[in-house]
Amino acid sequence: MARILDLFGPVALFGNEPEELIETVSTAPREEAYPAMNAWEADDKVYVEAELPGMMADEVDVRVTGAELRLSGNRKAPNFAGGSQVRQERSCGEFSRTITLPWDIDSLSVSAALSDGILTITMSKAERCKCRKIEVRNA
Repeated sequence: MARILDLFGPVALFGNEPEELIETVSTAPREEAYPAMNAWEADDKVYVEAELPGMMADEVDVRVTGAELRLSGNRKAPNFAGGSQVRQERSCGEFSRTITLPWDIDSLSVSAALSDGILTITMSKAERCKCRKIEVRNA
């Protein structure tokens, strides 16, 4: 005789109602990487954008070693000028985030600019990581 699997057994741990499971999952605390970053390549260049609203250029530290890009800084707490805070979703304080890129970077080629809360980092791939066309000759 075939055995019927109890597919709802794990759901029963959260209660009898599916809504309880959904609520439990959706309200669980999440660790989000800060700052949010996008990276892409175009030819021999690598670009990274990081969201840093409210920060100034002198509050951000950018370092590149090999294929690792490290952003760090200190986001200051807002001043409410006599008012009181009723909700806080943006974190304050020191942060550090390191991402590993698929290529080594020429550390002398790195430039960074902060405008309207977006940090844009432009880098060149290390010479040994660049695509090189090989001439094929007739033998």
